[in-house]
Amino acid sequence: NEDNHLKAGMFAQVKLNYDTHANATLLPRQAIINIDDKSSVFVVRDGIAQKVQVQTGYAEGDLVEVLEGLAGSEQVVVTGHHNLKDKAPVEVVNTLELAKS
Repeated sequence: NEDNHLKAGMFAQVKLNYDTHANATLLPRQAIINIDDKSSVFVVRDGIAQKVQVQTGYAEGDLVEVLEGLAGSEQVVVTGHHNLKDKAPVEVVNTLELAKS
């Protein structure tokens, strides 16, 4: 700090990318149900909701990386799933594409 640019009481907010995963499957954080240290999502197949256990990885903001459990092409329930039961019939109202990073 030879030029005295840094002063006492100054602070900085820093964001570091210490690792990245190419072609990662990302889901909105709200789609993931965490119970007893296990993560799962509801996938819609032929109008039926199926609970699928997933393994999550990195999280940033509202997105969470899915390491195992999904292929990346499934329809995942994002809202209204907290009262949903496995194998319950569902009607898809709106769809979003799974994000790939």
